[in-house]
Amino acid sequence: MNNIDKNSLVEFYFGSLPEEKRLHIEKEMLTDPEILLDYLDLKREIEGSQLVPQQPSKLLWQRLRHVAKKKQAWYITLAVGALAATIAFIYLMNKPNVGEEPFMVNGKILFDSGAEHPLTSDVL
Repeated sequence: MNNIDKNSLVEFYFGSLPEEKRLHIEKEMLTDPEILLDYLDLKREIEGSQLVPQQPSKLLWQRLRHVAKKKQAWYITLAVGALAATIAFIYLMNKPNVGEEPFMVNGKILFDSGAEHPLTSDVL
């Protein structure tokens, strides 16, 4: 390569060069076939390489499993807390009035707000 090194071609490939350098390399590729061939060889090498494994390594899975367990524990704690709060709320909203008897006269209920129905009322 003339005045363009392989690192510049790698940066050109990944689009990380400043505009001025990118234009210079494009101009050189158009005027010097050797640079264009070097770039195409580099491109073919990058795109066809097996440098990046297709499957994650066992070490990566171990690290991710550790992170996933932490997140799972947090979600379980949150879910249990939300469930407890929901149960407490439902209990408090439907809490029976302990110690209160319906008003009765001669065995007839005068007032029972929890059981009175208009068609079957025993109200005097």
